[in-house]
Amino acid sequence: MALPAKSRAPGPAADPTRLPVTHSQALTRSAARMNGTPPVRLAGLSSRMTSSLDALPKIGAPATRALHGAGYTTLRQLADVPRADLARLHGMGDKALGILQAALEEHQLSLG
Repeated sequence: MALPAKSRAPGPAADPTRLPVTHSQALTRSAARMNGTPPVRLAGLSSRMTSSLDALPKIGAPATRALHGAGYTTLRQLADVPRADLARLHGMGDKALGILQAALEEHQLSLG
């Protein structure tokens, strides 16, 4: 005897019109709902700036291991490092290099 299929309420993945929200955006929205005030965006701060110069962005374990093995532990250390040098590291691919470049550009920096 087969069991009936469970019905699930549509979640965020089921609604293609909803955009993903960062954790900080969710907290801001939640706090705004709780106290009845609209979320405030500080002037001069980019809402897209998501990377810190003191850490590496999420680029995947193999690429992170490659950078750590080469002595790079922060995004700041990668500024002006030639892209070709990083591309030669085992585990570093085009996707990781693109993420690193984008993170550096958020701080008006770039790979060499």
